Amino acid sequence: EYYSESLFSEKVRETFPKARFDIDEAGKCYAFGLYTACVFHLMRIVDLCLKRLGAHYGIIAKNPNWNEYLRPLREQYDKLKNTNPEEAQTLSDILERFSSYRAVRNPLTHSDELLPDDSSHRIESKYTPEEARRHFDNANAFMTSLADFLSNNRKREDDIA
Repeated sequence: EYYSESLFSEKVRETFPKARFDIDEAGKCYAFGLYTACVFHLMRIVDLCLKRLGAHYGIIAKNPNWNEYLRPLREQYDKLKNTNPEEAQTLSDILERFSSYRAVRNPLTHSDELLPDDSSHRIESKYTPEEARRHFDNANAFMTSLADFLSNNRKREDDIA
């Protein structure tokens, strides 16, 4: 099942064509028991989706740091609260789904190898099958809600994918 290309809906695959490689690789990694690698590919997908959401609102960050997108997206939410509460709520829900990935990103991408084994700052960055599956499900839900949002709120023809 995880080795196939059908792990995410066709709508997600069409909305985010640049994510197809990582979608497929995440599935292959899970299928072969490479759970940390699976989560790594899912983080790349989430990263691409955040940039896509930013582009939807005209946000082009000079530094690809997630905060460079999140700060203006939260400002966009604040503007929408009074002018378009429905879109504001949807954006809030999407940002909330995204926030669960922030806790995963740093220990996954930044090695703790230089820290002593007994350091209180050391974070385990190996993922179990259950954790990888949970991240798979979360990424799928995040991408599905974002794909629905983008198709219902088409603003820019030049959104990146």
